[in-house]
Amino acid sequence: MLQLQVTARSTLGALTLHTGGLLLDDGRLRVFGGGPAGLGRVNRFPTTFDPGRHPGTGLVLAHDVLGGVFALNGHGPAASRPGAPGQVTHFAPDSLAWEALDVGHSAWTSWLLSGQWTSSYDGLRWPGWREETAAPAADQGIAMYPLPLVGAGPPGCRGHQPAARLDA
Repeated sequence: MLQLQVTARSTLGALTLHTGGLLLDDGRLRVFGGGPAGLGRVNRFPTTFDPGRHPGTGLVLAHDVLGGVFALNGHGPAASRPGAPGQVTHFAPDSLAWEALDVGHSAWTSWLLSGQWTSSYDGLRWPGWREETAAPAADQGIAMYPLPLVGAGPPGCRGHQPAARLDA
């Protein structure tokens, strides 16, 4: 929490201080909180407070089971990521590109908790997807071939299986 330099009264601070993270849609979206597998680990924070360490490009906030990533832009967002500092961006598994969501962390968290985000994955779901994607552990994802970007028919026509750890 100290390394993040946020208050516990913010949504990001509260999630970090009071949770190990959130598993949404039966674990298909993993929002990082505090704890050993949380924001600190995925963003490679030092084990002790380093006042000189700042996540200039931003923070990884969440992974989804298909390889998507949600990140909060820092003061110097990576050139490959759109959006202003302090806004959440999404690396979409169907386009393999970063997309600006034009919202901050609190609004993004509210959007996730409302369930509205699931409609953005409709094109990536196949008949039986719920049963098949229930098997991976919280540190695994689903490998799809060919990639959704290739446009080789609906997702149900692709091969898909549990893949290796997302942070390995």
